[in-house]
Amino acid sequence: MILQALYNYYIRQSSREKSDIPQLYFSREKISFCLVIDSDGDLIQVNDLREGELKKRPIFVTVPERAKRSSNIAPNFLWDNAKYIFGIDDFEKKDKRSIECYQSFIKFHEERARKCADPGLIALLRFLKNNPARQLPGKLDKAIEKGFFSGSIIFRLDKEHQYLHQRPLLKKAWVDLTQSQSSDSYGQCLITGEKSGIAPVHSKIMGLWGGTTSGTTLVSLNDPAYWSYKKEQNYNAPISEEGAFAYTTALNHLLTQPDNRIRIDDTTIIFWAERESPIETYFGLILTPEESEGKDHTEIKNFLRKVREGTLDKAMDIDVPFFVLGLAPNRTRVAVRFWHVSTVGEIAKRLEEHLKDISMIKQYDNEPDYPPLWRLLIETKKLKKSDEIHPLLAGQFIKAILSGGSYPRYLLPAVMNRIKLGDRVNYYQMCLIKGYLARYFRLSGKKKEVPMKLDYQMKDVPYLLGRLFAVLEKAQDESSGATTIKDRYFGSASSTPSSIFPVILRLNRHHLAKMDKGKQIWYEKLMQDIMGHLDRFPNHLCLEEQGMFAIGYYHQRKDFYTKKEDGINENKEVHNG
Repeated sequence: MILQALYNYYIRQSSREKSDIPQLYFSREKISFCLVIDSDGDLIQVNDLREGELKKRPIFVTVPERAKRSSNIAPNFLWDNAKYIFGIDDFEKKDKRSIECYQSFIKFHEERARKCADPGLIALLRFLKNNPARQLPGKLDKAIEKGFFSGSIIFRLDKEHQYLHQRPLLKKAWVDLTQSQSSDSYGQCLITGEKSGIAPVHSKIMGLWGGTTSGTTLVSLNDPAYWSYKKEQNYNAPISEEGAFAYTTALNHLLTQPDNRIRIDDTTIIFWAERESPIETYFGLILTPEESEGKDHTEIKNFLRKVREGTLDKAMDIDVPFFVLGLAPNRTRVAVRFWHVSTVGEIAKRLEEHLKDISMIKQYDNEPDYPPLWRLLIETKKLKKSDEIHPLLAGQFIKAILSGGSYPRYLLPAVMNRIKLGDRVNYYQMCLIKGYLARYFRLSGKKKEVPMKLDYQMKDVPYLLGRLFAVLEKAQDESSGATTIKDRYFGSASSTPSSIFPVILRLNRHHLAKMDKGKQIWYEKLMQDIMGHLDRFPNHLCLEEQGMFAIGYYHQRKDFYTKKEDGINENKEVHNG
């Protein structure tokens, strides 16, 4: 199903007018430099094709398909790196393997020249045989030299505008060569269903974050342990050469499209619709929006409004199939973390559902309305670094969002542990806890709401206990300014209230005694308002109740530091300003 969906995406993209997706036997590769040579094979200049001011990045160019390499020596046609073209890794290094690569590059193009007398190919061979490394000094400035020996290189004849690989005769020579080397093993293709030549080896997937520089493979049976019934290599998973080219090209294309990919930790998520749809842009925008101060996310809000109002079908076809694929590198292979098939309408509703579940009052004004997934998930770890996230957590979280299922069970205890171990309670933690609880209550059939902001009417015991703990902490802070009870008692108060609250309530009497009469009365009244709904302190709170405790604590803390108008809140209860 994955390969068929990718194949169909390739067919759709390649049939578009002015499509930049490569045709059969060609691929889009990252190219850094162009060598300009004359008809005698002399190097005229080195052009830096990279883009960017602060950090130079290679551009994508459609070239003859990349040679299938692992540890073998295999030259590309009319393009390659400095090792193959010059026989050196840098000006200081000229080892045996580099020389072998250089010699294979010359031999490969000599064989092509016997059947194609294109002037560009003849000039290239003259350049290669004329000790090209000797011509480099003086042609490379410092900006070019730094990345020259790690980038890919193409060629152009002096005073011509097209590259060598774009010359019609050389393009035809390449197609004729690859067709002549087509597989002699025929079978029914698993993708197209048609009988055709089966590809023994599939092209590499390039650009997968965390993958090797030489590329990774999605389908690969290159070890005898995987062979069976006397079928070697990928003949065990019969896919035609056309099918293999199409799905690998589609995957490589999607990995280069910012609107079709996002990354969370080591998982790269790509997504596409069966037909062109605006949801392809909104999907990534909603899951990883820009996290910058003052960002109002108007585009996302307008999209979600259309979902709520049921007017989405006027803007896009809601029945179009939508695909989401999560990939991660596993050495030289690609690991499929998850695969989800849905429709545009269903995905739109699931995204809105997710954002509604995690919606929480912000601690600070510059925090994002729609937190990126990676920013939420790092709250499960001590150092708050994305490379600490559990490898499978991102995939499980995305699957829960797309399916409307429960968030990973690991999330709630992980976040609560961080709070109990001393983390300062923050907005992102509460977004995760609220989202987890909202789904837990909904999917378990419990008719229980998790408030977005302080709710004075909520009589849920754990929520009230969290509010009470925040009041006691604030009273201590105002009276003494010493280490608060949160550092010492939060963990036990949220899990075994009956053993801790009597203790901290006794401590509170000493704190109130240090205040002036007005504040003392205000705190006592607020505590009475909360405790009036408590019959007793529970012996134990389960994990979900501990989550409600944390939310109550966060809401009350936020309310303390929110400016009130005339000292009165929306529920007509008196507060300090």
